Amino acid sequence: MWYGSLMKLWHDDIRRPPDDSWVWARTNNEARYLLQNYRVTEISLDHDLGLEGPGGEAAVYRRDRGEDTGLDLVDYMIQSETVPAKVTIHSWNPSGAQRMEMTLKAKGYRCVRRPYQA
Repeated sequence: MWYGSLMKLWHDDIRRPPDDSWVWARTNNEARYLLQNYRVTEISLDHDLGLEGPGGEAAVYRRDRGEDTGLDLVDYMIQSETVPAKVTIHSWNPSGAQRMEMTLKAKGYRCVRRPYQA
């Protein structure tokens, strides 16, 4: 749920947002659309993306198979100047989360790295 054009964006292919105050983008394309068309005030980012398998299990897609990662979304946000004021990286992938954090900070953006807690 969001109010008017203000939004908190949860970027994760499998894990649901922590509560109903977040809009859930399961792919980078969904997140890009929302970033371009709404005022996203906060975003929480995952690194590894794929979709659920047929039995509900995580289907892991690797970067070499053409799947975008959260780092690709970070690059997009920087290039399009759509980085929200508050950025959290909740990915369980330590090296991916670190690359995302370093990329944002190198461009002068603040972010917090806090691995997802179920």
